[in-house]
Amino acid sequence: MLANTAAEAFERFERASEDDLARKYLYEGNTPRLRPSGILRVLGHELNGPSDCPPQIMPLWLAKAADTLFDARLIEAAPFFPDGSAKTWGLRFYGELKRLDGKVPFSVIHDWHANTVGPLVVEFSRLPDPNPWRGEDSPEALEKMHAAALAGRQIAAKEWQAVLLNAFRHIHAGGRIGPAVTVAKRYTLDETIAMSADAYANAYSKSNAEMLAHAHWNSDAGLDAYTGCAVNAYGIVQSHAKLLADPNPNHDHYQNLGVKHRIIALARLADGLVECLARV
Repeated sequence: MLANTAAEAFERFERASEDDLARKYLYEGNTPRLRPSGILRVLGHELNGPSDCPPQIMPLWLAKAADTLFDARLIEAAPFFPDGSAKTWGLRFYGELKRLDGKVPFSVIHDWHANTVGPLVVEFSRLPDPNPWRGEDSPEALEKMHAAALAGRQIAAKEWQAVLLNAFRHIHAGGRIGPAVTVAKRYTLDETIAMSADAYANAYSKSNAEMLAHAHWNSDAGLDAYTGCAVNAYGIVQSHAKLLADPNPNHDHYQNLGVKHRIIALARLADGLVECLARV
């Protein structure tokens, strides 16, 4: 039976063993499929994904984010985290949900973007050239808008949309980084950027957590579209200059570096998210 309250969820997570929380796969023929993260599996065997998480424990957008953020410390390519660090983070996460009785206000998403996601993007956008993300002020504009919303300012969808369009263009490095056509649907990158800006503008202007959870064009994504792109960008930019300067690059080496830096970004975002919950 699924856990019914945030307090019960905390107790189940606290009792969970290392094996209970490990990344696990289901096999469909010879094809492995990653099961939901251990941070959600502890809620009950019936859970098949974030959408099955009881809303009285956490909102859907947060369940989707937790599914991605928790596993970052468990990925085999991330031996630089101390043993037990995933469990430690999960205890903090569920501890805050228990304190809030699962009632997570929409302000948490603005806090997270204003004080964790935004500063991460601003940081890598200021790295020296060659840097595909350098030289634009759109990350600061979006960060400031989330800060204004966090402070209580009511911002119309049209105003959100204008800033989000620039921010999404920037995070895709002006269209130079990213697929020409999205994988799940046959939309060009420009169309995907416009759809994302429109969907998130509506969610933010209405402070609607349900709309936010479904705003990503890829319904299987764990993070919101901007944050997911920011993680990928962070993974690329940390070794981008070295790759370009390498006369005989080992692409496996640089791919592994990218994975490592994406994991580091996810861990920073995870820590920042718990801090946002603690500020409520």
